[in-house]
Amino acid sequence: MIKFLKTTLYNPLRHFSADLLLSSSQRRKILLRSKRGNTLSETMIAMVILGVVFTISMGTFIADYNKNQTVVRLQKIYSVIQQAINLAVTHNGSADTWNFPESLSENGTYYVFEKYFKPNLVLARDCKNSTEGDCDYNFKELDGTEKSLNSTWSRFYLNDGAFIALQAISSNDYKVIYFYVDTNGKK
Repeated sequence: MIKFLKTTLYNPLRHFSADLLLSSSQRRKILLRSKRGNTLSETMIAMVILGVVFTISMGTFIADYNKNQTVVRLQKIYSVIQQAINLAVTHNGSADTWNFPESLSENGTYYVFEKYFKPNLVLARDCKNSTEGDCDYNFKELDGTEKSLNSTWSRFYLNDGAFIALQAISSNDYKVIYFYVDTNGKK
């Protein structure tokens, strides 16, 4: 047995005197009693907090994922259209020399599509100028105004389900091809 004397000087062993007096088995029992697990309520509170944090962060992750998917789809469609234009120029010369309709008509627009673009695209469906079934396309503009594509637009679906419509217009001064693209197709 170790005895400690009280002194007025600092004794570092004085702070550990209770531990020194215990046997190793007694110290083990005290350590085991002091290392209890969490209670059920503490665990449930932690789970609720994690659930709330997960729910808040998932909304942000899903929104970012959807935005990135839309950007990727638009880039892909832009690339497909650009390649079709480049091939049309390669096969038919500069767009300035292409035969465009004199006035806005369904036959003229479809002629431009069929002659210059269709050979260079892999289509799932060619709607021509049809406004029936899934070829009838209604949409909302950014201001909420409902619109539809009339029969002067040539319409087609790509293999990935994207819907594209084009309209060819010309005058004495210019030739223009408008493209309307819906990356998701008609849903």
